[in-house]
Amino acid sequence: AESSPGTDFGPQVREMFRVAACGGDDPIPDRFPARSVVAHCRDMAEIYASYKKAWVDPARAFIAGLRPKDLPRVVVYPFGGGDLSSALAVYPDATELTTISLEAAGDIRAIDTITKAQLATDLDTIMTDIRRLYHAAHSTTKSLQEASHSVLPGTIMMALAGLAVHGYEPTSLRYFDIEEDGSLRYLTNDELDARAAEFAASKRGTKAPKKITHYWYEQVSAFANVEIKFHPRGDAKAPLRTYRHIVANLD
Repeated sequence: AESSPGTDFGPQVREMFRVAACGGDDPIPDRFPARSVVAHCRDMAEIYASYKKAWVDPARAFIAGLRPKDLPRVVVYPFGGGDLSSALAVYPDATELTTISLEAAGDIRAIDTITKAQLATDLDTIMTDIRRLYHAAHSTTKSLQEASHSVLPGTIMMALAGLAVHGYEPTSLRYFDIEEDGSLRYLTNDELDARAAEFAASKRGTKAPKKITHYWYEQVSAFANVEIKFHPRGDAKAPLRTYRHIVANLD
């Protein structure tokens, strides 16, 4: 149930999809360094092609022979970080996918103000993590948490890369809270600003809690849970699918 539509950050997620995840061939916005983006996307295209040939295509074919035909279309995929790519390979017919991990989604609005220098740094960091994930066919908590602390939201970037690999594109992005009754409450831009300011003032989420038994911990962020609507690339009439990422410690 939706109690509030919240703020839709569709323009931001589509821009990040083009510039960082290299999905599609829309013109590169003038404020971004075209040469750097083109070089980055050339490398990403090679990573995607290698990953599809070495893992996605054979895995999809193999799993298709094992997957029951009457599975539900709603899937919860825990313990994989924001690895939407693997989830789509296993459940290609799912209309609603939810990943759960320790990592917060991050602030998609960073794409509006990121500097050229910071963009180059974050693209290199995230590309390295995606290459490691796609070559090893698994992700590590260390890599996921490092990427989630970049200015560009690394967890969202992982999801956008998964959409690019499987031929989808995002249409909208909203942040949400989960209410006591299980319904979702979508957050407005003003609410996110107020929450981020509150966290900054109290220094919540800036360092590891004192009482933990290991280094990895559930991240605290104003931009924790995210919902992305998507459809097949170039097919605006296709039914929308839903991807959600939720921060939770399942230990």
